Amino acid sequence: MKNSLDRTAISVILALVVLLGGVILFGNPFDMTVSLVQPSVGTYGPLVLEFSAPADPAQVRRAALFQPGLLGEWQAESPRRLRFVPGQPLQPGIEYSLTLQPAALGVNGEGLNRPLTFIFRVRPVEVAYLSLTPRDLWRVAADGTSPKRLTDIGNIMDFAVSRDGEQIAFSVPNDTGGVDLWLTDRDGNATRMALDCGPDRCLTPDWSPDGRRIAYTRESAGLAPGAPPGAPRPWVFDLQAGQTAPIYEDLQVIGYDPSWSPDGRRLATYDGIQGGIRVLTLETGSEVLLPTYSALVGAWSPDGTQMLYPDVIETQDGYRTIIMLADFSTGEFSTFLEGGMYDAAYSVPAWSPDRRYVAVGLRPEADSPSREVWLINPATLGGPTIPTIDSDAGVTFDFYQWNPWGTALVVQRAALKGKYHPEIMVYSLETGKQVVVATDAGWPQWLP
Repeated sequence: MKNSLDRTAISVILALVVLLGGVILFGNPFDMTVSLVQPSVGTYGPLVLEFSAPADPAQVRRAALFQPGLLGEWQAESPRRLRFVPGQPLQPGIEYSLTLQPAALGVNGEGLNRPLTFIFRVRPVEVAYLSLTPRDLWRVAADGTSPKRLTDIGNIMDFAVSRDGEQIAFSVPNDTGGVDLWLTDRDGNATRMALDCGPDRCLTPDWSPDGRRIAYTRESAGLAPGAPPGAPRPWVFDLQAGQTAPIYEDLQVIGYDPSWSPDGRRLATYDGIQGGIRVLTLETGSEVLLPTYSALVGAWSPDGTQMLYPDVIETQDGYRTIIMLADFSTGEFSTFLEGGMYDAAYSVPAWSPDRRYVAVGLRPEADSPSREVWLINPATLGGPTIPTIDSDAGVTFDFYQWNPWGTALVVQRAALKGKYHPEIMVYSLETGKQVVVATDAGWPQWLP
C-alpha cells in the first residue's frame, strides 16, 4: 500500500514538472479571455478591456494592433482592467478595430492563444450647459437636436465635464449654508453627492486628465452664523480613495479656480494676495508665479507647457488689457497681444487643440461694451485677424471653447439690453455657420 501511494505521489510530481516545463517552453496552455467593456467611446477614449486574469500592460501594448493606427498609452485601472488612452482625439463616424495578437498577456504567463478583434465607434460630441431657471444640467447635440435634461436639482452653481465625457462634477448648495460637490454621468444617471462639504463652500471643480481627481476651490465657513466665508483655497478630491486635502500644506496660501494642465503635470490657481497665477508642478513641488491683476487663470497650450493669460497695464491712455505668454519649459515670459489700436478688454483666450489658432474675446471699440470673439494666429503674433463670430453693438460673447479637433467653437451669446436671456451657439470654422443649440442657458462645455 505504501509503495502504491509513493508511486502515485511521484506520478503527480512528474506531471507537475512536465506541465511546468511546458509552460516555460511554450507559454501557459490555458486561454485568457478578454472582453470589451464599452463598444462606444468618447473622443478621448478610453477604450477599456477586461481580462480573466491580471494583465501585463507592456505585453498588451505589444500585442495590440489598431486599424486605423492609433498612438496612445495603456494604463491599469485594476489588475484585470486596462484602458487605452489615445494620444490624439478620435474621429466620430469612423469604425475602429483593435486586434490582440496571440501572446502571454497575463502577469503570470496566461496566454491568448488566438487573435481576438474588437470593433468600436466614437460617439458624437455634444454640448453640456446649465439652464437658467431652474439651474439644471442639460446636454444637446451640436446641431441643436435631442436636448436632454440631466439633473432635477434646480440650483446648480457651476460644473465641469471629465475629459472622457463620462462624468460631470457640479456644485450644489446644502442646508447648512455650504456647497457640496456632486456627480452624475453623461446620461444623468447615478446622480449623487460625492463630497459633503458641510458649512464650507466647495466650488469651481476641474477634472484631472485621467479622471481620478477633482481640483476645486474650498472656502471655509464663517467664524459666526451669517459671517462671510473664509479665503478661497485650492483642494483636491481623490475619487478612488474618497479623500480630500488642500493642495498646499501651508494653509496661508490661498487660491481660486484651479485648472489642470492637459498633461496632468501642473495645477494653476489664482492667488489674489500675491496678485498672480500660481503654477505648481506636482511631481517636484516647484512653483512659478505669473503676475497679473486680471484675477483670472489663463489658458493652457494643448501640451501643457505654456499658458496664455490676460493682464492689465497702465498706459498714457489709461488702463489696458494685454495677453501674456508663459513658457514653462524655458522659463520665458513674453507679450502675446497688446491693446494697440483696440480698447481690447481681452478675456481669457482659448487655444485650439491643433495650435493653429487662439480664440479670444475682445472689445474692438472703446465706447462699446460689446465683446466679439476673434481668431489669432499664434505663429505670427500679428494680432487679431478677423472676427470669428459676427456680432453687433448690442450683443456680447463669453465662455467660448474649442471642440476636440479645433473645427468649431461653442459660445454663450447675450444681449446687453433688456432682460437677460443668454443663448448657446455652435460656430463651425469649416462652414462659417452659426447654430443656436439652447436658449435661456449658459456656461457651455463640450461633452465628448
